[in-house]
Amino acid sequence: KDDSIGGDTNGDGYASWPAPGDWGMIFLENEGSITFDNTIIRYAGNTAIWGRYPSTIVIRDSTIANTNGSGISMGDTSYNWYHSLTVERSTIADNAGYGIYVVGYLDGNQHLVVTDSVIRNNTSGGIWINLALTLQITNNLFEGNGGNAITISGSAAAQVTNNIIQNNNGYPLSLH
Repeated sequence: KDDSIGGDTNGDGYASWPAPGDWGMIFLENEGSITFDNTIIRYAGNTAIWGRYPSTIVIRDSTIANTNGSGISMGDTSYNWYHSLTVERSTIADNAGYGIYVVGYLDGNQHLVVTDSVIRNNTSGGIWINLALTLQITNNLFEGNGGNAITISGSAAAQVTNNIIQNNNGYPLSLH
């Protein structure tokens, strides 16, 4: 349906338009590892990318947008798995949930690094993370998110530096 990438591949001219939820998600588990370089992911269902069980995701120079839920989701509230997410020079925008949503269990085994990226116009907020073992959010633009730009819950050490945070509906940074 999205004729802006690759042209009119379904041959219907302007009869169909892409929409959030047009397809499911990219799902990683069982120590899955994936790297997205120069990739555009749009119009997914509940999340574009979900790393549920032990997983490592790297996103570079890419766009994740227009999902029915959060752009990227990591973690599980039932098990204490290791999760690692790195986002570099990318845009996470226009999602119905959070731009990035990372949840941990018990003692926190989440690793999140977001650098030189744009997190904008996500309905629930920019980034929400709990129980991070390592957390680095540096040189990003957070703009127009519907909730807090950054929410950090129960994380031991967070490095949040040199970010531009403007015109979000919640707090620039919420710690609890």
